[in-house]
Amino acid sequence: MTAGVTSPAVLLASGDTSAGSGLPEHPSRPMPMTWPQTEQPREELLERLSKPLFQPDSDEVRRAMRRGLTALLDWLDQQPGVTWQDRWLASGAEAAGPAWTDLVPGGDPSMATRPARHARTDLLSAMRLMLTGQVLRPGYPWLLRYRPSVLLEETRRRIDPAGFARLLAHCDATGRRNPLDRKNAVNRIAWILLNKGGQIRDITVGDCIELNNALREHQCNGASNRPLFYALLAEVGVLPAGAPPMLRATQMSGQRTPAELVGKYGLQNPSIRDLFVSYLAERAAELDYASLVHLASALCGLFWRDLEQHHPGIASLQLDAGIAATWKERLRQVRDHDGRLVGDRATVRSQLLIVRAFYLDIARWAAEDPSRWARWATPCPVKASECSMEKERKHRKAAMDQRTRARLPVLPALVRTAEQQRTAARARLDAALAVTPGEVFHEGGGRFMRRPNAAGRIYVTDLADGQRRDLTFEEERAFWGRATIEVLRHTGAFSRGPKWTCGAFFCFGCSGARGVSPWVRQVWWNSERCACGWVALPAGARQRRRAVALIWAMSSRLAARAAASSSSRSSSWRRRSAACCSRWVIFWLSASMSAGAPSPESFQACSPRVSESRFSSCRMRALRRAARSWAASRSVCSDVRVTAGQGAASPAAGAASVAWIWASRSRCR
Repeated sequence: MTAGVTSPAVLLASGDTSAGSGLPEHPSRPMPMTWPQTEQPREELLERLSKPLFQPDSDEVRRAMRRGLTALLDWLDQQPGVTWQDRWLASGAEAAGPAWTDLVPGGDPSMATRPARHARTDLLSAMRLMLTGQVLRPGYPWLLRYRPSVLLEETRRRIDPAGFARLLAHCDATGRRNPLDRKNAVNRIAWILLNKGGQIRDITVGDCIELNNALREHQCNGASNRPLFYALLAEVGVLPAGAPPMLRATQMSGQRTPAELVGKYGLQNPSIRDLFVSYLAERAAELDYASLVHLASALCGLFWRDLEQHHPGIASLQLDAGIAATWKERLRQVRDHDGRLVGDRATVRSQLLIVRAFYLDIARWAAEDPSRWARWATPCPVKASECSMEKERKHRKAAMDQRTRARLPVLPALVRTAEQQRTAARARLDAALAVTPGEVFHEGGGRFMRRPNAAGRIYVTDLADGQRRDLTFEEERAFWGRATIEVLRHTGAFSRGPKWTCGAFFCFGCSGARGVSPWVRQVWWNSERCACGWVALPAGARQRRRAVALIWAMSSRLAARAAASSSSRSSSWRRRSAACCSRWVIFWLSASMSAGAPSPESFQACSPRVSESRFSSCRMRALRRAARSWAASRSVCSDVRVTAGQGAASPAAGAASVAWIWASRSRCR
């Protein structure tokens, strides 16, 4: 039985909260002990793998495959077992992971004289033959850490090419033309075939669940949250008619009982297991389900299961000083599924606090109900000083300060890069607007062909690689990325942290100061001293709420606009609302800086576009009147106008004041 079959059980034992392939109604296909390809003698195997289907076009790659296959088969011949799969499992290569090539000696004389990196390349080329020829079927832990892209491409070409062609044709028919999504979907199906064998029509719902759990365990975050492969299999009829409509639906088993939460950790001592079930049942009345799951993970997984693994037969909550000390040392480290050190745990004190609360709760309940809890009341192995969060807060503050000191010197390079990207994106968009669809143009050293407009956006084809590019999206992302950087830089948030959330923003310049002050000036709640004198700030609940709203908008909405612009366009509502909010925020800022009605330049620069018609004209007029009335009574500037750059002071103003949105752009997108 390979690791690909046992991985779901291991996942559940390690504390994974997903139902996964452990659901009895959706079991995965069992791994057979043998199959025809792995039973072939060496001569027949070499003859089959020498057919044109398995041979690459390059002569050099063919020679590398031949050398690597000879060495690999010689090594497997030395291992015990009847089939090639048996010898592979007996060799220990599954546990070695990507380092399995170090176990293979250079059996072929031609490989003995080759450098180590070349010999490894030969072995990897030979392993692709063995996998795509379905001679070996490693488990998901090995496959998902191996991850050569050429292996998946060869799998789609050599194993059921008609099935993969059918899936891609269905993607075209249903409008799924995103190349990255299509590639991710067919790659996941290729992994299932490499692990389970057979063809696409043999895949079951349990196979999909098992792969999703393995991706969550052995690859980066978010790798398991791509269910397009499941949707394709369901839509083309591979999965049965009664299959769940979505992959996520297979893992929605509802809230588990305390007994189920404790049972998935596989605790050995039944008395201790019953104790944790009773404890969670008592706490369930006062905790939400997410907190209850976290409590079970800390007590059953990080605490008691760790003790049982390192001290077999332990059956008492009263821990010796040595056992408690070694457990605390292990708790400070995070290890992967194979026991390799990943790093230090960031939540050590919170985990210790949960264990200490468990012991103290047992002691308190023992006084109230001795017959039930008294025999479990023991001294707590965690001291109160070990749970203090003050030291952790100091460490976090020191790490934040050090990160600021380390990154502040490269801030000019970040600003320069953001400006260069914005300029280049704007130049590409302007060049595309100047030509007609189908015409080729050059910009920034690249050749592009404009495509027909779609949804009011400008698309081009990069003739260097044939990829389609959305120049409107690129220009918006570059502009709002620079806008976010400039807001944080000029307000001092990069160097002074989030103190600017305490006050309101006003734009003004002082005639007595040299030059023009930054376009945003931080003003604290009480007052601010400048060349114009003391500046009075909004007083009262309504004005204070408006000031806080303005701060929050300027600090978060610009970042939200940039994030929304870089997200998928499938969430059109979020993109439209974020775009409207950002323009409305700049309009509010412009109105709040003005002592009266905005000038024609500023009104034209900051007025909402036609696309913002979802805000009724009545509501927009009310917002404008409220903003102007508040600004008129609170503003310290007698003349503020929006220009395309650093404008000159108004001659009619007693205290010259000039505000601008950005140094090179006065209109709002």
